[in-house]
Amino acid sequence: MSKHNQEEKQSNKGNPLASEENASAQAIEGVLERVAEKDPQAALDIRGYIAVQQVTHQGPMPSPDDLKQYFHTQSDLPERMMKMAEYSLENKAQHHRKILELKEKEIELQQLELIKAVGAPCYLTKF
Repeated sequence: MSKHNQEEKQSNKGNPLASEENASAQAIEGVLERVAEKDPQAALDIRGYIAVQQVTHQGPMPSPDDLKQYFHTQSDLPERMMKMAEYSLENKAQHHRKILELKEKEIELQQLELIKAVGAPCYLTKF
């Protein structure tokens, strides 16, 4: 048993679900190598069936499957998360509006400074 597996076993003491998952992982670990020792062709066939599944999700909320798991953990958790996401998006939109407003004022001030820099000398040369 590897050092990592020993540490994992120690940290999962008292948690029956984690202990069961750890035992399953240990049972599966090295299966393909053991099969390859006895029957290399069978190992090649098995490798053809092994697939890696990767699921990705993007967005302000967790995936629907994750939300179901959160619901099983605490029934009001998905609703609270939705409110937090809505609040966060509203704050972000409000900040963007404020930034645009300040940029607009900055442009106005720059225009006034330009008029002052160009216009004042022209005005003074008339007199």
